[in-house]
Amino acid sequence: FSVMSARENVSFYEKNTTPPDLLLCLNITKNGKIHCISSISCKINGGEMEISSKTHRDYEGKKYNLLLRSAMILLAHHIRPITQIVSRAINPISAFSMVKYFNAKSDDLDEYMEENDIEPEEITLVDIQTFFDEKSDLGMDEDLTEEEEAALMMENEDFGNITTLVVKLNKATMDKTRETYMNTLERIGSPEGKGRKRKSKRARKTKRTRKTGKSRKSRKSRN
Repeated sequence: FSVMSARENVSFYEKNTTPPDLLLCLNITKNGKIHCISSISCKINGGEMEISSKTHRDYEGKKYNLLLRSAMILLAHHIRPITQIVSRAINPISAFSMVKYFNAKSDDLDEYMEENDIEPEEITLVDIQTFFDEKSDLGMDEDLTEEEEAALMMENEDFGNITTLVVKLNKATMDKTRETYMNTLERIGSPEGKGRKRKSKRARKTKRTRKTGKSRKSRKSRN
């Protein structure tokens, strides 16, 4: 672990603190060097596993974090005596992901949903954003990294935007997590760019035109 955390370009949320009990890292090889572009770190306390995550800015929005969260929850299900996952969401997107894909629960969020007649399977990112806005009067710069957001929260005692979410490792959650893992894996392909790329409409149209022209020429020659 000490060797890994000392490498360049390691996206590790708790890099400068106590080493985690478990670390799951997504690596790529670039210019002959191994880069950890996204990671999930865990602390285990009895039957509870708390997870933290970080993704390199160049790879954000590519579903790598979702893939690793799915993998970690699947692993946790086989580690006794863990029965639940705890995640402290610092932004609406993280909270929405945990609720939508892993059946995460929060007392405050559940109360908000009940007051606004929102069913769990129908909740949207806008709903989560509104929940966060109502929970805190402190604005959050969208360009901040996860570490900068965490530092901002520690510096402001009135900041109430941390939402503790709990994922119960029951059958319903595990079935949903397996589905999320497989769908995400198929969707993102390879982080090194080896995934299948879709051709543009223009490229497909040009290819069809060329084939059509060739076919017409062949038919003309036969006649």
